[in-house]
Amino acid sequence: PLRHIPGVVVVSSEPVVFKFTDARVVCIPFSGAGAELAAKVGEVCSSLLKSDLPTVLALHAGLAIGTGTQFYGGTDPMDLIINVPAEVRLAGIIAGDFHKHARKNYARGDTNVIVVQVGALVPTGFDNDGWDTSYGSFVRVGLEAGAFGFTRHVIEGPRFTTVDNVREARQLHATGVSAGRVYIRLRSDDPDAEAALR
Repeated sequence: PLRHIPGVVVVSSEPVVFKFTDARVVCIPFSGAGAELAAKVGEVCSSLLKSDLPTVLALHAGLAIGTGTQFYGGTDPMDLIINVPAEVRLAGIIAGDFHKHARKNYARGDTNVIVVQVGALVPTGFDNDGWDTSYGSFVRVGLEAGAFGFTRHVIEGPRFTTVDNVREARQLHATGVSAGRVYIRLRSDDPDAEAALR
């Protein structure tokens, strides 16, 4: 569906390089995890023309940053960084999988490479159960004068959460959420729990 939105480019099979006046962005579609992804990053970056522009890798991949949730194997960002040729001025890596929007600096010679998890997830049901503020949001990344800037945006939509007692359900109901409708599932052995919520 994104293909039909003006100005949106869907990178689904082959890597694409976008050149801007102050940076270039190398988009690599999902290419596995771990050593497979590291090899793909190395292959793509080795084919780049030499440039003084800072380079940002944009990946659909799970990266293991600190204690953040790991998807698709949780590739260590350092495994990707060491596969980028030294001639490529790597400024950062943005991973488009859903995470807790973690970010971390990695040393590369005399410079730092910032790695950011920028994925978004708009919950659609209790399989996306969560009241965490990173649900239903995305991080917008900008690069100015070689430095990253970040803005977090909340996407309007429902939130789903499961609680174990009536008191929690009432507290959540009273709190509400600015991003839209809240669905609360009560898991309780108390036969009077449903009546207590009315």
